[in-house]
Amino acid sequence: MKHKMEKLHEGVDALLEKARKLTQAGEYTKALAITRQALDLDPENNESKDMEEDLTRRIKLMRQVKSLTERGEKAMSCGENAKALKYFNKALGLIGDASDDLVSKQKTIVDNDIELVNEVVALQKQGEAQFASEQFDKSIDSFTKALAIEPENDELKKLLAEAKDA
Repeated sequence: MKHKMEKLHEGVDALLEKARKLTQAGEYTKALAITRQALDLDPENNESKDMEEDLTRRIKLMRQVKSLTERGEKAMSCGENAKALKYFNKALGLIGDASDDLVSKQKTIVDNDIELVNEVVALQKQGEAQFASEQFDKSIDSFTKALAIEPENDELKKLLAEAKDA
């Protein structure tokens, strides 16, 4: 019986390690599936439960940010820049709230790469909407914030230069 329990724990540990690696790679859906396999083996494992909760929240957040960014892009393409700004601001707010939540919980499996990429996209789109609305100072601020996260982004550098020239 003891040997069987040890094997079970080894299997759960191996699955959780695989899920952690997938999480670090931003593969949240795959990591969630692996975590659920670990839960199937040991439904009372607290680490598995915590990881499942965290991954579910991350996936939901990324879907919300993606949806808001897409809505903002659609509004911009229709010339509704004020509406686009609202969507981009809300997306950035969600990203900020998630970062604060992750820090406060001090999760050991936290990896912010995906959040940062989404933040760069949302800041860029926000800056573009501000530029189109002739809010040049605000667009400069948005592009500058995005470049602070992704300093080698040539497109952002170009957009910042255009905003400064406006």
